[in-house]
Amino acid sequence: MSNFSTTYDQIRSVLAILFSDKGELESPDNLIDNVDQVLTNGFGVIVGPAVPQDFDYAEFLEDRDFTIVFTEEVRAIPGDKSPLLTIKKNMIEDQVTLKKDFLSSDQIGVGSSVQRIELVSATGVDFIPGKENILTTSVTFAVGISETINT
Repeated sequence: MSNFSTTYDQIRSVLAILFSDKGELESPDNLIDNVDQVLTNGFGVIVGPAVPQDFDYAEFLEDRDFTIVFTEEVRAIPGDKSPLLTIKKNMIEDQVTLKKDFLSSDQIGVGSSVQRIELVSATGVDFIPGKENILTTSVTFAVGISETINT
């Protein structure tokens, strides 16, 4: 198994522990394709392309973006904005929790194959197009993963 696979599996495991009240999205890169029950309180991992960084005779290093997506349903009473504002605040708190735990490879337990983890971006909280009552937000990390070359 590659170090990428180990890192990906560990990220998903840590997310399931950190956000045990949420379900895992089957299609985090196309939110509209997920069942409504998971969208009401979900998380997912989008894996971006690899960007080669370093290469020597024994190993190579590449950065790969991991975007963590959160979704949550808004159950509002007409005229009362407090549920919407509370959910938006809670989703930003989820981002902060994620940043605190993911900016150290020791915290997420991926070992020495991860050379670095850097915060790339964090989005605002917005409604999913076509789902007027579901909010989404995301955080993207660049993860430098080394792989040993078979010789």
